[in-house]
Amino acid sequence: MKTSSVVRLHALVSIQPEDWEIFLQQLSETKLIVQQEGDDVLTHSCYQQSGTHQCLIVEAYTSEKVFLSHLELARNIAERYPARMTFHRLELAGLYSSETIKLLKAADPKCEVIYFNNHLNA
Repeated sequence: MKTSSVVRLHALVSIQPEDWEIFLQQLSETKLIVQQEGDDVLTHSCYQQSGTHQCLIVEAYTSEKVFLSHLELARNIAERYPARMTFHRLELAGLYSSETIKLLKAADPKCEVIYFNNHLNA
């Protein structure tokens, strides 16, 4: 399996309780676009911590270009289903450009962004 261009993202988010149903609609729409994106989306999952409105979003793409394309599609969905959520932490792994890292950090200055760019082949 070629992993040199694969990019991964883990996002810890909290959704406002009153916007939970809107978030679930957003998630359903996102699943539809992921199906349309095909094999370039390697992983796209959302896990909820029981009894809370916190989620861990886990994503992986064949390249940064695919990730950025997905981000644009997801932004359009978020505009249609405006659920208020807080991004607490983004963990990025893979070969992201400095421009993309800056873009993600600027999106929410309160969000902790951690970037792992060195894949160990041990």
